[in-house]
Amino acid sequence: MLVLVTGGLVATFGPLLAIACDTCQDGVRTPHFENALILVAWLGVPLTTLLTVAGIFLPRGGAKAGGIGLGVLTVLMVTLLVLGR
Repeated sequence: MLVLVTGGLVATFGPLLAIACDTCQDGVRTPHFENALILVAWLGVPLTTLLTVAGIFLPRGGAKAGGIGLGVLTVLMVTLLVLGR
């Protein structure tokens, strides 16, 4: 459940936090790497979440797959924030 919730939060709020701008007139900045940002948010995060959930149900190494998946989701969140700046 933690992997699914984390994946949903990263996919939903990651791009929003990446393009948020306090000093911009409309509150949104135009990222330099817009296509990469969309690619990571729409393909990278759901694919990572799906593979992590599938890996959790393997007979051996399920906890390790879950930990690695959560780590990758954290890295993808940081990647989204870097791409948005």
